[in-house]
Amino acid sequence: MDLSEDDSFDDDDELLELTKRPPRRQTQPYTQISNTVSNKTNEVIDLTQNELLSAKGQVAVLKSRIEQLERAKRSELESLNKANQIKSNANISRIHALEEQVKRLEDDKRFMSTEMKSLRMHNKRRKKVDDSNNSTNNNDVEMEDAVTTSAPPIQTFPTTPIPSVPISTSKQQHQPTRIDVAKETIQLKFTSAKYIEENSLFIDYISNYTAAGLESSVIDVLDNICIDDQFKDDNNKYQLESYKPIKPFLSNFLSEYKKVYRLDEFLSRFIKLLINLIRFVMKDVTIIKDFSEKKSTSNDNRFKLISIPFLISLVHGSLNYRPKAILDENLIDQVLIFSVNIIKQFNHLIKPLEFDEFHFRNKKLSINSIQYEFLEALIFIFTNDLFETVLVNNVHTKHRNFVKSFLTTNYSGIVTYFKSVFSVYSSINVMFSVASTLDATINIWEDDIDHDFPISNQDLIKSLTNLIFENIPIHRNWLVHGLNRCIGNNCDEPLIQQLIPQEVRCFPNPIHPLEHNEFKLNNRHEEHSINLSFKILQFLEKSILYNFNNSKFDLIDFLNSDFTVLKNLILSISKLQELNFLHPRSNLSYLRCQLISQSVKVLHLIWELTILNHTGNTDDMNDEAQIMSPNLTPELSFELIIVLARISFNNDQTSNEAVKFLIEFKRKYQSKYKDLIFDKFANERFENINYLKSVDYENDFEVFKLVQTQMNFPNGLEFQYDYETIELSRDILSKFLTPDDSDNLFVAINANEEIG
Repeated sequence: MDLSEDDSFDDDDELLELTKRPPRRQTQPYTQISNTVSNKTNEVIDLTQNELLSAKGQVAVLKSRIEQLERAKRSELESLNKANQIKSNANISRIHALEEQVKRLEDDKRFMSTEMKSLRMHNKRRKKVDDSNNSTNNNDVEMEDAVTTSAPPIQTFPTTPIPSVPISTSKQQHQPTRIDVAKETIQLKFTSAKYIEENSLFIDYISNYTAAGLESSVIDVLDNICIDDQFKDDNNKYQLESYKPIKPFLSNFLSEYKKVYRLDEFLSRFIKLLINLIRFVMKDVTIIKDFSEKKSTSNDNRFKLISIPFLISLVHGSLNYRPKAILDENLIDQVLIFSVNIIKQFNHLIKPLEFDEFHFRNKKLSINSIQYEFLEALIFIFTNDLFETVLVNNVHTKHRNFVKSFLTTNYSGIVTYFKSVFSVYSSINVMFSVASTLDATINIWEDDIDHDFPISNQDLIKSLTNLIFENIPIHRNWLVHGLNRCIGNNCDEPLIQQLIPQEVRCFPNPIHPLEHNEFKLNNRHEEHSINLSFKILQFLEKSILYNFNNSKFDLIDFLNSDFTVLKNLILSISKLQELNFLHPRSNLSYLRCQLISQSVKVLHLIWELTILNHTGNTDDMNDEAQIMSPNLTPELSFELIIVLARISFNNDQTSNEAVKFLIEFKRKYQSKYKDLIFDKFANERFENINYLKSVDYENDFEVFKLVQTQMNFPNGLEFQYDYETIELSRDILSKFLTPDDSDNLFVAINANEEIG
């Protein structure tokens, strides 16, 4: 049983093994060969594609370069064509101008030849008459009858002697000749080519004349401005139609009269035309001066003022074109009266406003539009600049006495206006204009003892010195440079361009107040205030020197009896010193030090003249100095000692340490830390003075020059004041203190450095 069971299982296993599927043959070598061939084929294809792509890229780059070269070529050809066209047009215009000039010269030549012939014939006939007079009286009468009957009517001349005309007239100015024909005088006007050329230059100047804040010339601005009524000139030859632009009217006037008049007469007629046009426009304008007046005013016609500031700027530009060509005193008087009348008309702008009036003047129907208020401010500023220009331009000319008589005649009104200007409610632009006028016109009275204008007015002196100490507020919507100077803020000048209409209209565009950077605004305003204070101190110094030789009004006694002027000077020095201590790196430190120096100079002048006025001689001043010094209150005397001691006893040790630090820092670290600048203002001044775009800090010479430049711009802290200011301060202290007090004060000022 056992054997049979084992045999059966073995047979089953063998049969099962035979029924299985035979194994596959090994094909590994063939698979490896096929994979190798396919890899090589793929590599060849990739290489070909890469080469094709690179070739396409190179072709694209070359095409772009070719296109770029073609564009450059086309642009260059266009620029060359334009340049050639401009050059050819200029040459053609020049040829036409030369042809016109040749024609004019030929006409002049023919005219002069006929004039010479007529003069020769006249001289011959006159000689015959003179010869006949020497013979007999009867023959004289007969010859005169023969001459009068034979001569044509156009050649009868007046009895006045005729000036001789030189033969060589090509380079001389031709004067008109008067000929009497049948008792009627004919004026033959002839303008030489020189006059025409001068007038053409003025036309080019006034056509391109612009004001600060405008993007184009003033004449071009008037191309979009008109008036609502018809205007005619004095001769009724030219008229400006209503709702027509002003520019063509002025251009026609200039082009017509440039061939008729000499430059002085040409300027005079053009300025008078502008003044008459301004008066015509303003005759019906209602100026609102207070809130109650506005309630009774139904129609606001201030829109007519849109052309006034631009016409005033044209008058200003014409006067400044060639001041020596303004020969007509009648014109000067007319411009002065015109300026004074406009100033009176807008004088209410510098008075304080009540709350309701301020609210109404700046807001209407909940719309904050300021076009009318800004126009009035612009007219007021421009007119003050015009008044200043007329006076300053004629102070040192032959019209000096005329200006003096005008100021003397209008003394009360002008002084009243000047006092109202120097108040905290006025604009600093107007203050600067009036201060410049005072400073320039004081020389008119230097040889005249009978008149003390304007120094004799005590209130005016007080108003001037109050501005030195008080902070002048910023006048919003008045921040423009004006016509005479570019100082201070000009943040509101974009409003001028916004006023101009885009089409021909007689009313301005509505404008709104601008938002400003307060820090930049305050910085520029302080700079403007410092310059104004400096101008006032210069005027005060001239006034004191002028008045000392004039016994009619003793200004020194007034300054000593009234502490207002001395108090303002001393306190202003103290305030400026404190500002320098707080902000020694400010760009205004140098200007503050200059103002301190000028204040010390005026104080020293008052001190010296006070002592000289009491003693009568300079040899015996030391003994009476303390007795005759200006009387000051104890508090004011203490303040004066402090401010002068800061200047007089300023130790050199601080300056020496600052110089060493600057040289070491700029040599070693300035190239690495370029933004670290000890005094940016001094750096910029150094680069401008030495014509350097940038400082080479590896150059020892440039570094030393830069440090030396910074030392010349004192800031009241590291660097001392100038030598003259220090000496004047010490001189005042020597008259004010005893030597022992001065020594104790010096020790007290420099106590910290001695302890260190």
